[in-house]
Amino acid sequence: MEPNSARQCRYTKSDGNGCQANVQAGSEFCFFHDPALVEERATARSEGGRERTRKVLLAPNTPIRELKTVTEVVQLLGETINQVRRGGIDLRVANCVGYLSGILLAALEKGQMEERLAALEAIIKSPVPAAPAEENYSFVFDGTTSEASHEHSETAGENPGGAPS
Repeated sequence: MEPNSARQCRYTKSDGNGCQANVQAGSEFCFFHDPALVEERATARSEGGRERTRKVLLAPNTPIRELKTVTEVVQLLGETINQVRRGGIDLRVANCVGYLSGILLAALEKGQMEERLAALEAIIKSPVPAAPAEENYSFVFDGTTSEASHEHSETAGENPGGAPS
């Protein structure tokens, strides 16, 4: 005789096919079709429905987190992931944190882009400083005025000692 785990339920569905589930120990039916387990199935359905609709709340001492920067949101996500891995947070809460974090990250990125755009627009709208005027110098020697510019004369360097020729 084969072990219970390899036997299939004897129940025949309305389409004529047999149930594919494994039988319960000491029975010829699976949990869902065993006539002796009618009350247990009803209790399980009721408890399952209650558990599904039960509100899941975080502990009252859960600290409020500032989430004003990308770094702070990433830290919250890391903390939530670790809580899920340890079984310390309900998956529905974790899914909600993940979903809302994605929305918050998109909003933060949009805000940063708007700030950068506003700064660039302010630079573009600011008046352009006037170009510096050409520099001319006037020198007064013994009552005579002479003007000099930054350009060298063409004869500079032809008469090395500065003596008149």
